[in-house]
Amino acid sequence: MLIAGLGIALLSSVAPYALEMTALRRTPAATFAILLALAPAVAAAAGFFILGQTMTIHDVFGIVAVICASIGAVCTPPGKPGGRQKA
Repeated sequence: MLIAGLGIALLSSVAPYALEMTALRRTPAATFAILLALAPAVAAAAGFFILGQTMTIHDVFGIVAVICASIGAVCTPPGKPGGRQKA
Protein backbone atom coordinates (compact mmCIF):
# COMPACT_ATOMS: atom_id res chain seq x y z
CA MET A 1 0.00 0.00 0.00
CA LEU A 2 2.84 2.38 0.83
CA ILE A 3 4.57 1.69 -2.49
CA ALA A 4 1.32 2.27 -4.40
CA GLY A 5 0.80 5.57 -2.57
CA LEU A 6 4.36 6.62 -3.33
CA GLY A 7 3.88 5.75 -7.00
CA ILE A 8 0.68 7.76 -7.22
CA ALA A 9 2.31 10.71 -5.46
CA LEU A 10 5.25 10.59 -7.84
CA LEU A 11 3.10 10.33 -10.95
CA SER A 12 0.75 13.09 -9.83
CA SER A 13 3.63 15.56 -9.73
CA VAL A 14 6.08 14.24 -12.32
CA ALA A 15 3.59 13.57 -15.12
CA PRO A 16 2.04 17.08 -15.18
CA TYR A 17 5.48 18.70 -14.93
CA ALA A 18 6.81 16.63 -17.83
CA LEU A 19 3.76 17.45 -19.94
CA GLU A 20 4.13 21.17 -19.19
CA MET A 21 7.80 21.13 -20.21
CA THR A 22 6.92 19.32 -23.44
CA ALA A 23 4.18 21.86 -24.18
CA LEU A 24 6.53 24.74 -23.40
CA ARG A 25 9.00 23.49 -26.02
CA ARG A 26 6.33 23.04 -28.68
CA THR A 27 4.12 26.10 -28.22
CA PRO A 28 4.84 29.84 -28.22
CA ALA A 29 5.45 31.37 -24.80
CA ALA A 30 2.31 33.53 -25.04
CA THR A 31 0.10 30.53 -25.73
CA PHE A 32 1.72 28.57 -22.92
CA ALA A 33 1.13 31.44 -20.46
CA ILE A 34 -2.57 31.57 -21.31
CA LEU A 35 -2.86 27.79 -20.98
CA LEU A 36 -1.26 27.94 -17.53
CA ALA A 37 -3.71 30.66 -16.52
CA LEU A 38 -6.55 28.34 -17.53
CA ALA A 39 -5.38 25.64 -15.11
CA PRO A 40 -7.38 26.97 -12.12
CA ALA A 41 -10.52 27.15 -14.27
CA VAL A 42 -10.07 23.57 -15.45
CA ALA A 43 -9.47 22.39 -11.88
CA ALA A 44 -12.57 24.24 -10.66
CA ALA A 45 -14.67 22.78 -13.47
CA ALA A 46 -13.40 19.28 -12.67
CA GLY A 47 -14.25 19.81 -9.01
CA PHE A 48 -17.73 20.98 -9.96
CA PHE A 49 -18.57 18.24 -12.47
CA ILE A 50 -16.69 15.27 -11.01
CA LEU A 51 -16.75 15.94 -7.26
CA GLY A 52 -19.91 18.02 -7.01
CA GLN A 53 -18.12 20.95 -5.36
CA THR A 54 -19.72 24.37 -5.52
CA MET A 55 -18.09 27.71 -6.19
CA THR A 56 -19.09 31.11 -4.90
CA ILE A 57 -19.37 34.13 -7.16
CA HIS A 58 -16.09 35.34 -5.65
CA ASP A 59 -14.35 32.13 -6.74
CA VAL A 60 -15.65 32.49 -10.28
CA PHE A 61 -14.69 36.17 -10.39
CA GLY A 62 -11.17 35.36 -9.16
CA ILE A 63 -10.66 32.72 -11.82
CA VAL A 64 -11.95 35.04 -14.55
CA ALA A 65 -9.73 37.87 -13.28
CA VAL A 66 -6.60 35.69 -13.39
CA ILE A 67 -7.37 34.51 -16.92
CA CYS A 68 -8.10 38.06 -18.13
CA ALA A 69 -4.91 39.38 -16.52
CA SER A 70 -2.86 36.69 -18.21
CA ILE A 71 -4.40 37.36 -21.60
CA GLY A 72 -3.91 41.11 -21.12
CA ALA A 73 -0.28 40.66 -20.15
CA VAL A 74 0.38 38.48 -23.16
CA CYS A 75 -1.46 40.69 -25.65
CA THR A 76 -0.09 44.03 -24.44
CA PRO A 77 3.03 45.14 -26.32
CA PRO A 78 6.07 45.70 -24.13
CA GLY A 79 6.75 49.30 -23.21
CA LYS A 80 9.88 51.18 -22.34
CA PRO A 81 11.49 49.85 -19.16
CA GLY A 82 11.23 52.02 -16.08
CA GLY A 83 8.41 54.33 -16.92
CA ARG A 84 5.25 55.30 -18.68
CA GLN A 85 4.96 55.67 -22.41
CA LYS A 86 4.32 59.09 -23.88
CA ALA A 87 1.32 59.50 -26.14
